[in-house]
Amino acid sequence: MTNVEPVNTFNLDLSQQISFVRYYRGLPQKEREPRERLWLRYDVIGCKSKMLGPSKPAFKYRVRCRPVCLKMAHKAYLTRREVLAACHRLHSPKLSNEENRAVFGKCNHPNGHGHNYVVEVTLHGEVNPKTGMLMNVTCLKEYMKSAIMDTMDHKNLDIDVPYFHDHPSTAEHVAIYIWQNMKKYMDDPSLLYEVKVFETENNIVLYRGE
Repeated sequence: MTNVEPVNTFNLDLSQQISFVRYYRGLPQKEREPRERLWLRYDVIGCKSKMLGPSKPAFKYRVRCRPVCLKMAHKAYLTRREVLAACHRLHSPKLSNEENRAVFGKCNHPNGHGHNYVVEVTLHGEVNPKTGMLMNVTCLKEYMKSAIMDTMDHKNLDIDVPYFHDHPSTAEHVAIYIWQNMKKYMDDPSLLYEVKVFETENNIVLYRGE
């Protein structure tokens, strides 16, 4: 390991066990992962004392340290899939009937139509070193049940989901709605990375909160 400062000066209390953690920047670039946090722990292996003066009974210690362990905060992606059945009609309240028919075609039929939506929710974050998991999949399953299945499955999106009263129920808006709803239910919303909605085998939307 390179660029490790072997000597550091501190005011120390010898009655306490001396150790500290500092951010380690010394690894060659090729050995570092982007955005990873590398932590290096040091334990004291010796020190020298020096009187600060007759009026200052405190001591100043020059400490020699050695690296004892290197820990990397590993990051991972976790994805879970759910399938929901719902019907809708593509119709925008901001367009006239003629414009809606021109834009949405047969999908604007007054009787509507249905889809078996496939929804994939992806999380991104650090792997907990104790559990070995980014998040317990059981927790993610419950979040998705509350945010997606309970509100959308076997529903008429335009009638039963208030969000779509003002937004056309396109696949894009379905993905945005799921993103916003997942954020409400998750204990740590910062882990949410991506929502992917398969409206059909060929029509797919990805949303990342942008």
